[in-house]
Amino acid sequence: MTKTKKKKEEKKELSPKEIAWSVFLEDYDDPEIEKRYEGFIKNLEWKKKRHDDLVGPLDETIEEYEALGEILSGLVKQGHFSYENDTLIPKLKELEKKADEMRVEIMGLKADFNKEHTLIKKYEDAAENKLFYHWRYLKAFDPEVPVWTEFRAKWSKIF
Repeated sequence: MTKTKKKKEEKKELSPKEIAWSVFLEDYDDPEIEKRYEGFIKNLEWKKKRHDDLVGPLDETIEEYEALGEILSGLVKQGHFSYENDTLIPKLKELEKKADEMRVEIMGLKADFNKEHTLIKKYEDAAENKLFYHWRYLKAFDPEVPVWTEFRAKWSKIF
C-alpha cells in the first residue's frame, strides 16, 4: 500500500449525515448550559425554601404584635397605661422592626424568584428551539430521524 492510499484511508471523509450528527452531538453533549440551568433550578429551590421558612415566623410575629397592641389599647382605655413603667411599647417597636425586616427579605426573594423563573423558562425555550433547529437539518440528511415529537422525547434536555 502506498503512503497516499494509507493517508486517504486514515482521513476517511464523513458523509453529510455523519457531519450533521457530529454537529448535533457536539452541541448536545456540551455540559456548560445544562450546568448553569441546574444551578438556576437549585437557586430557585433554595429561595422557595427560604421564603417558606420566613412566612411562618412572620405570621407569628404579626400575631404577637397585634396581641400586644390589643393589650396596650385595653390598658389605655382603662386608664392603666403609664409611659414610665411601660415595657409594651419597646416590645411593639422591636416586633414591628423584626416583621419589617422579614417582609423586605420575603419581597426580595419573591422578586428574585420571578427573575429566576423567567430565566429558567428562557433556557427551556431556547433548548426547545435549538433542538428543533437541529432536528430539521438532521431530518434533511438522515431519513431515519423520527418525527419531531419522537425526536424531542428522546433528546429532550437543556443544552
